[in-house]
Amino acid sequence: MGYFTYILTNKNKTVLYIGSCGDLRVRIKQHKSGKGAVFTKRYNCYKLLYFEIHKTNKEARARERQLKNWHKEWKWNLIKKINPKLEEVKLDEKGPETSSGCLRIIPAIDIIDGKCVRLSKGDYGTKKIYNENPLEVAKQFESHGIEYLHLVDLDGAKSKHIVNHKILEKIAAQTGLKIDFGGGLKTDDDLRIAFENGANQVTGGSIAVKNPEIFKGWIKKFGSNKIILRA
Repeated sequence: MGYFTYILTNKNKTVLYIGSCGDLRVRIKQHKSGKGAVFTKRYNCYKLLYFEIHKTNKEARARERQLKNWHKEWKWNLIKKINPKLEEVKLDEKGPETSSGCLRIIPAIDIIDGKCVRLSKGDYGTKKIYNENPLEVAKQFESHGIEYLHLVDLDGAKSKHIVNHKILEKIAAQTGLKIDFGGGLKTDDDLRIAFENGANQVTGGSIAVKNPEIFKGWIKKFGSNKIILRA
């Protein structure tokens, strides 16, 4: 499951409590029964607003200490990025990892000529190569507990059709990362190639504006859980 850093509040949202634990569902029940902590019992502070998942207990406790040292305004801003309405997070039966209120970190790898690059403001003339082996970088992410990856085919975006599907295939075959793939996806055939080479999801941006009917057709054909709209 993992380890958790979490933030609670009271009914009137006047105080915040930050803690860490191994089993978040059990810990929240303890807080609600008055057995969690002296502070939460005194201030009736048991409404879950926010949580993060960490690979180790050490990381969760370090994050707890970090957040406790933040200004109160920073804490509220962090919560509002994930939970803007400040609603109590309900942990579903499948566990905290599938509930809203969870911060999910998704790194991106941008690909040109089979290499990891970064552009400045989308300008291909500013290309900077960070690593020549995307698979190596993906494995590094996975070794640090990352589960999701956004893979961007910049060659495909420029040529307006999928190009770097072989890199997608390698990463999908040699890691357990859940990959969303974007760049150059303009046709049903592009999406077919992406999914056949291991993409769990695909990301569309400009096509949703320029060709909304095509984008809607993808959702109907492949399912809304497979298509991501990028702003």
